[in-house]
Amino acid sequence: MRRNFLVTFFVIIAVFLLDCLSIFAAERIEELFLRSDYPAVIEEASLVLSRGSNQPDLDRVYFYLGLSNMRMGNFSEARNDFNILLGNYQKSRFKERANLALADTYFLEENYLAAKKVYEKLAEDSLSNILSTLYYKLAQTDIKLSNWQEAKNYLEKVKSEFPLSFEASLARNLNSSSDFFTVQVGSFIDQEKAKKTASELKSIGFDSYVVDTISQGKTFYRVRVGKLSTFNEAKELEQKLSEKNYPTKIFP
Repeated sequence: MRRNFLVTFFVIIAVFLLDCLSIFAAERIEELFLRSDYPAVIEEASLVLSRGSNQPDLDRVYFYLGLSNMRMGNFSEARNDFNILLGNYQKSRFKERANLALADTYFLEENYLAAKKVYEKLAEDSLSNILSTLYYKLAQTDIKLSNWQEAKNYLEKVKSEFPLSFEASLARNLNSSSDFFTVQVGSFIDQEKAKKTASELKSIGFDSYVVDTISQGKTFYRVRVGKLSTFNEAKELEQKLSEKNYPTKIFP
């Protein structure tokens, strides 16, 4: 009897220690993610998951593993991590953020139609405080799809329904963009340098121009090329400029 009691006691202690180890490992993984050490997160998470599924805090492990894979550009792996979390941990505190990150993987992969579908579904189902984020992301997605009016509608929803949100300030800046894509190749404080760069681009056949903007009390002269109706056209132009060793960024 005494022997059976001791065996049971030590089994309970062992299970308790393993649970503590798992929780500590999840905290360590979260800490590594906050330090932006994504390869270490992937390595640590893989080790934890190899111990089996009967551990506490595995939803947190999958969440930060998914985010790390997303930051590393491993979009398919990230979606797999988020889908496991969403499928196996229905009551997880990370569920809402995992759904949002899942949609973000499509956006970052430039699969804007898939991203829009997930963002729309979340916006329909959501009664939470992430609606302002979802509306803003839908606006960004519609811009990439050249759905200018739909994008403006979402930006207006952000500003009218969530006027004090961080996304509202972003929406005001995004809303000032024109209904076309352009490729920026430089931002200068020196106006003459900007004009010189624009002239160089014109001399080799690119439709370049200078836009002056004020940021943090300073005037910047931004050299941009083209006014294109679709994102794909902007990507093609960006590729041509990159081949000529210009730094590029597509706007809006």
